[in-house]
Amino acid sequence: PVWIVSPPISLAAGDFVRISGWAHIDVATDRQAGLVVSDSIGGRPLALKYGTTRSWNPFVYYRLAPRTQTMQVRFALDGIGDVWLDDIRIERLNVPRQNHMTARNDGPTPRSHE
Repeated sequence: PVWIVSPPISLAAGDFVRISGWAHIDVATDRQAGLVVSDSIGGRPLALKYGTTRSWNPFVYYRLAPRTQTMQVRFALDGIGDVWLDDIRIERLNVPRQNHMTARNDGPTPRSHE
């Protein structure tokens, strides 16, 4: 395969990331060929695979960093063909975080049975 890998992006635990862009894919008739988009958080098991497109098509997916780490995104042509990529974005989203949950009971105070 032929691939392109993004530079490493530093993430903190709990960072929510959107990976998006546009792809035009022209592969041989082999149904297994296409563009594989993977990243260092989800790896191959969560990779996205796209076959031939007739025009430019958008793609978008999300990842949540489970711990402080760097992340890289990999675009690979799996098979014989051509892939064009444009407007690739890897964006950290501003999502409110909850570091912990606290138990709270605002209900009535139980009565003692004497």
